[in-house]
Amino acid sequence: MAEASVWQLLSSNAANVTLGESSGIGGLDFRCHIETGIEFYVEVTNFDTESLSRKTGLPESVDDWHGGGVVDIAREYLRKRRSKQDQIEHHSVDCPVLIAMTAFHATATLVHFDKKAASDLLIPPTARRVPFHTDPDDNTPLPPSWEEPLFEHACFFQKGPRENTFIESCPNVSGILLFGIPWSESGTGRPCAYAALNPTARYPFNPDWLADIPMCKLKADWSKIDPCDWSIEWMNDA
Repeated sequence: MAEASVWQLLSSNAANVTLGESSGIGGLDFRCHIETGIEFYVEVTNFDTESLSRKTGLPESVDDWHGGGVVDIAREYLRKRRSKQDQIEHHSVDCPVLIAMTAFHATATLVHFDKKAASDLLIPPTARRVPFHTDPDDNTPLPPSWEEPLFEHACFFQKGPRENTFIESCPNVSGILLFGIPWSESGTGRPCAYAALNPTARYPFNPDWLADIPMCKLKADWSKIDPCDWSIEWMNDA
């Protein structure tokens, strides 16, 4: 079901879509050809509905949700990316590859597959670090508190070999497409599709190739700016 939904999404965005897998050999799910002769691949992974409800505490039906706090699932996005990274590396292709993460969960679509969720894939969450004296008699001035990126939750970066450094973590993944499909008894609700493009990708993805899907990227060179100052630029966002 997830693959069929992604096939429909890709096909409606003017991409000529064919199966990327070969019988007995395997491969990536979809191979997409653009009219200009450019191609890219899409690999699909789906969030299990019951598991998503259990991990987030969100009911499947929006009618049963009364708001309140929301559980962050950054680790789940990262886990999904890692589960597909080796497969993408194994079936090495000389073109961009997107990972499409899908969910058939109405409430999670509203909360975890929206525009903010896509931008959060690019910018790691931060934690405030507050210095303090271990010696109660030490009266020397303390430095101010600071924000520190939590790269252990980041999809496209990881901690570098030195303190306060960071490096790429998955250059073979060109971006992540979040695709929420909210099912209801009367059929499907309005699907939500947003993508985050990997700034460290070996083969960058051109947003014009899927021009109906809003996509975000980092505004400036990620390697020269403090992650706490990173900002997002949206494309295809009419």
